[in-house]
Order: sequence, then structure tokens, then C-alpha cells
Amino acid sequence: LAVNYVIPSHTAVFGTDCEPLLSGMVTIPDGSTSVRIYVVPLSGIAEDKTVTVALAPGGYGIGEASSATLTIQDWHAVGSGAFPKCATLATVGYAGETVLTNFPVLVRLGPDVISKFSYGDLHVDGYLGFAFYGKDANGDEVLLDHEIDTWDESGTSLVWVCVPLLDAGTQIKFCYGRPGYHQNNVHGSVWTDNGYVGVWHFACTDAGGMSSDSTINGLDGINSSTTTGRVDGAVGYCRFITDSARGTQSGAHVRVPYDSVMNVGSNFTFSVWARKNNWDGTNGWGQGYYDKMFMRADSTRGFGVTFDGTGTSLKYYGNWSGQWLSSSQLISNLYFSDFKWHNFTSVYDGTNCAVYADGQFIANTVVASVSASYVADLYFGNISDLGAQYGGCLDESRFRVGSSGADWIKAAYDTIKSESFLSYGAVTFTGPTVLIVR
Repeated sequence: LAVNYVIPSHTAVFGTDCEPLLSGMVTIPDGSTSVRIYVVPLSGIAEDKTVTVALAPGGYGIGEASSATLTIQDWHAVGSGAFPKCATLATVGYAGETVLTNFPVLVRLGPDVISKFSYGDLHVDGYLGFAFYGKDANGDEVLLDHEIDTWDESGTSLVWVCVPLLDAGTQIKFCYGRPGYHQNNVHGSVWTDNGYVGVWHFACTDAGGMSSDSTINGLDGINSSTTTGRVDGAVGYCRFITDSARGTQSGAHVRVPYDSVMNVGSNFTFSVWARKNNWDGTNGWGQGYYDKMFMRADSTRGFGVTFDGTGTSLKYYGNWSGQWLSSSQLISNLYFSDFKWHNFTSVYDGTNCAVYADGQFIANTVVASVSASYVADLYFGNISDLGAQYGGCLDESRFRVGSSGADWIKAAYDTIKSESFLSYGAVTFTGPTVLIVR
């Protein structure tokens, strides 16, 4: 059904304040009962402008709502108000006492997560367009940086969003449906202002290939051909190193070539998500020498994390002189024998190595003279001589300058592990007045 319309009045200048609106006719497709007439604002509008649209006679009856006046504004200035559809999210699952700055929150998108949401509404005029908004330290609304981790329009998609200030109940607006709006995400922007040196999502699904670094530092990992991507990660995809029998040296690994940006000194945090695929409860892996989650070392110094073959400890290695000097923290073997995903984080402040498992503090040990400043590659799932491969999968690993606090570590775990870390309000529609055709 072709529907005619006219523009009886307007203060907006077409082509300057908004995109041209010249056709005078829209078509209601077969099987549909409505159609939208878009008035698309452009940036740089000095003051509010109006456009009035009125239905014109045709092969149909015109209902009581026969005209509507739309006020348009600079969509850059009004932020979330420029989008016809929005849902409000809140960090109700954060239980920390400190306000976290520039914290990466994992947002889940999908019709099973957000009421009244449809992926089809994200595609307007051929573009995938959505945005996130939040409040800065001054209480002003700002556009938030985001990064798509996993996109699945048949299910749940995963997006990282950098929140300026996070406490219990911080609100995030998820907005979409604006014609012509393109994605605003810039590579690395989520991880720029929070001290991350490297962030690896292990999203490559091929055998071999690259494990890209999501920061601006470009510390991409080179996957050995014996490793493969899998879809059952802690967050989206993961990297399968091996499930070889104990003592089998496959040489499987992911190698991140050395870059001077890795030299962060003696104050840093490293975290990794890991899942064992093979363990029979014995120490046949060499009593802790094998099963490396990650390792970065030269001939005289280094640091890393290994799973002890007994299944009862996790070792964080410091410098060596002929032999490793290790900080060994006892952790329940349930972290390994259940073959489920667990997060391990080590925080070194120049003197003490604090160990966390699944967001919980385990212990603190004095480990003198550990430094991350030297020329050496970083290995995931092995060491440089390729003789200590990890029997399982690795995911979501991060290298950060400075000592992450307990609240940050717990929130980083919860935003991944707990779907209730965020609450999701239903989508609300703030579109134009409906013109009725009978």
C-alpha cells in the first residue's frame, strides 16, 4: 500500500539540519500494517528545529492522527536521546567497597537476555548500529567505548563496555535504531585507560592462525598449528592447547613475540582463565615443571604460572639462578579435577605475590626481585623450549600495569562468570508519533 505525505511546515533546513526528505511517499509492505517515515538529524544543529509531516489523500482512509511534528536536535549533543530504542542495564552484582575506574564490563545481548529486543532492529539502512552511554565523574552522559567479543544473532552476543565509574547500581544505556548510525567502537579503546598491556580473547577458531591482542599495543600471539580454536570458552571462543597424555611433548603453544611495551617493571597483574582437559590425579607431569598456563622468561629471570601435577597447588615463578625460585600457593584440586573454567590471577607489587582463584584471595608470599623488564617472548600453554604444554584450554588472559585491587579482581571474575552481575531492563521505544492510515 503506497501512502502519500506532505511537509506542510518546517523550520529545519533539509540537507543542513537533517537529511533530505523529498519522496512524498512510503510503502507499507505486504503482510505489514505500518511503515516509518524517517527524519534523520545531522550534527552541528545550533538550536532545535522542527519538521511537520502530514498524510495526503490516497487509496485509503486517514485516521484521527493525520499529522505529527517532530523536534530534532544535534544527535551528537543529545547522546542517548537520539536513539529511538534504549534499554537500561545496571551493575547490581557488584559488591565491592571501592569505585572502579574505566572498568571493562561484559554485556550480553540477545532476545533471551533483554525483553522486547530483536537483532533485526539493530540493522537500520544497512548498518549495524548501536551504542552504550553512561555517566562520567562529573555526572555528564558520555558515549562509552565498546568491543564486540562474540557476535551471534541466533543467540547471545558478548560485548565489552568500558564504564568510567563502576559501583553497585551503575547504569549503562544500550541504545540503537537510529538510521545511518555506524558502530563507534575503536580498536583498543576499551583497554586504553585502565593500564592493560595485553588482552587476549583467543577468538581465532582455526588451527594455527593468530590470537589477537585487543589493546592498541598489537601484542598478537602466534598459534602453533597443533592448537585449535573452540567455541566453549569462558567468554565466547577459547584456545585448546592439548589434552595429550602425561609426559607427551607436543610443543603446542601460543607465542607472543617480545615488544618493549612488555617491560613494565616490578609492579604488574596477570590473569588467565584455564580449564583442564586431562588429569589423573598423579604428579606425572614432572612434579610441577610441566603444564604451564603462561610463562615469560629469559635465561636468568622470568615469571609465570604452572599447574602442579599433584593437582593441589598453583605455582607462581619468580627469578631463577640456575633453578626457579617459586611462590607456591595451595589451592584445592577441585579447581583442576572438575574440568571446568577457573580464573587465576597473580598480583606482584615488587615484594609480595598475591594469588587469587575465581576472584577470591588465596594467599600472599614474599617473592623478591621479580621483574617484567627484559627481552623475552611470552608463551601461553608452554615455555620457550616447548617442553611443558598445558593439558587443556586457555581463555581471556590479561597483562596489566600496576597492582589490581581485590575489588577489581572479584568484579573481573564476576562480570564473566555471573550473568546476574548486570540487570537488564526491557527495551523502551521513544520514536515519533504514529500517523494512522485506516
